[in-house]
Amino acid sequence: MTLQRRLLIGLLLAAGLLWLLAVAFYYVHARQEVDELFDTVQVRMAQQIRSTLADRPMPAQPLPPAGGAGTSPVASATPSTGHAELDDMAVTVWDEQGRARLDSDLRVPLPWIAGQAGFLDVSLGKDLWRVYYLPVSPVAGQSWLIAVGFKMEERAEMLSGLIYSQMLYWFLLLPALALATWFVVRYAFRPLSDLSANLARRDAADLTPISAQNMPSDLHALVDAMNALFRRIETTLANERRLVADAAHELRTPLAALRAPAQDAARLAPHETARSRGIGPARCRPELTHPPDEPVAQPGPVGCGRPRATGKIGRLVGGGHPGHQ
Repeated sequence: MTLQRRLLIGLLLAAGLLWLLAVAFYYVHARQEVDELFDTVQVRMAQQIRSTLADRPMPAQPLPPAGGAGTSPVASATPSTGHAELDDMAVTVWDEQGRARLDSDLRVPLPWIAGQAGFLDVSLGKDLWRVYYLPVSPVAGQSWLIAVGFKMEERAEMLSGLIYSQMLYWFLLLPALALATWFVVRYAFRPLSDLSANLARRDAADLTPISAQNMPSDLHALVDAMNALFRRIETTLANERRLVADAAHELRTPLAALRAPAQDAARLAPHETARSRGIGPARCRPELTHPPDEPVAQPGPVGCGRPRATGKIGRLVGGGHPGHQ
């Protein structure tokens, strides 16, 4: 795997990991904000209801059901609730005897818990509700308990909507981020690619230094090291050439000394051959080449200075046996 591909994969994996971490952080933060928003709405609503309580007993009255599209208040006596989802919210006011004076007319009403104050998570049927209880001190001898509740599903729906609306754009930007990262990595590695292409086009005998003028500073150390290597190789080759030249000079004198005798022998070889066959221009005179007190060799077709000896000496020189005449 190339360094460029390894860096690209590492950056993409890091970007994906950071994206997941951002999603997790945003989810935790958004959930905290949604819980804070709903809790604030419930507390404020309970406080507003407490301020409307009168000295007289509050008659039991249900909240209006959820309706459809809005209509003119003149044409219809029932006001429109628009897109409100009243089944996900409940408001109930009890007196001190536990009788509901204001009810949301739910199929499963909010539970009355005497003396309860603050938030409480309760199950109503198959749904989980978060209810805020606000006890009211006696007013004209009457105590009240106000409860404002929201389905937990409503909070989860708002949270998922926020996550989806924000993370969708980030998810769609991931391919663009990957493409941009790929272009940036290729652009950053272009000087290194140019350097490798330059080295690939070089001849094996080309040891000229590489210019680092237009290269980034990160590659200067690499270029300097390669130029130093080229200088060492050039020095090594020069030393080898000098060694070969010195060796050739040292061997020239012995070879010349050996060449002269060889050339003389080659030049005299035909004359010696002719002389040994007796066809030379001159013959040797044995009396001139031997002292008078030694036996005279028989003249024959042998070379000068090489008379043919007789007797035992001749047999020995001629390669004969002592008993052979």
